[in-house]
Amino acid sequence: RVCANLGLDPNRPIVEYALTGVHRFSAVSIRHPRYHLESAEVVVAAFAGLSRRHPDWQFLLRVHPIDPSAANGLIARANDLGLENVRLDDQAAYDTMVSVDALVCTHSNMGIEAILLDVPVVNVAIDALAGPVFREGMGPLFLDDDAVLWARAEDEVEPAIEAAVLDEPTRQRLREMRPK
Repeated sequence: RVCANLGLDPNRPIVEYALTGVHRFSAVSIRHPRYHLESAEVVVAAFAGLSRRHPDWQFLLRVHPIDPSAANGLIARANDLGLENVRLDDQAAYDTMVSVDALVCTHSNMGIEAILLDVPVVNVAIDALAGPVFREGMGPLFLDDDAVLWARAEDEVEPAIEAAVLDEPTRQRLREMRPK
């Protein structure tokens, strides 16, 4: 149903990025009001690179309900980078989660849902962007031994997504790391 609603081909890889919300009334978000959008721009750029290498891949962006205005800017950025096979995901989270091949997030609770549904997760936590936020009080959701692939630098995002989608030993390792 999600694929039909979003015009996706269920036989081709689908990768989703779930944006992190910023709670506007915290000291951390006041000091770092754009870290989530800057992280999203890194992911959109990675999607553009991946779409050049894997033209059959499909990409979804799910904005956080607290920040729906982020959608227009991210789609414009995707178009500027030549990423045409990207769509906004406005479907129910569970419905989408069972349809994607990998979820990309920045310490999102959707990552936990994906892990429980056996969907590989790439946690994009670029230290230069998100590091100060987590050190100053927001705290990371995932730890190093959780069942996620990490991308802590911009040049790690594309390889981590490729591994999550294409590398069966990596996917198996993530399955084995899931909570029992």
